[in-house]
Amino acid sequence: MFRRFETGNHGRQPLGEDGMRRLNKEEWAKLKRAFVFGRSLGAISEATGVSRGTLSAYSYRHRWSRISGTEILRKQLERKNENDD
Repeated sequence: MFRRFETGNHGRQPLGEDGMRRLNKEEWAKLKRAFVFGRSLGAISEATGVSRGTLSAYSYRHRWSRISGTEILRKQLERKNENDD
């Protein structure tokens, strides 16, 4: 389901001083979607290589929630599926 985020610079953003790259908004959105649909931060961390602490801090800072977010994402997916037909 997830591709592991590598520390190398595979044509993406420049590496920081610590050798790690920053995730872009689309990558964070994928991680949030997984969280909202029930994956734990620990499972996401193991699958992607992003530390659990980073995921925990980011999710707290951006107020990720499973309760309201699930319904919003489901409605977005339904609209997308309707538009694809």
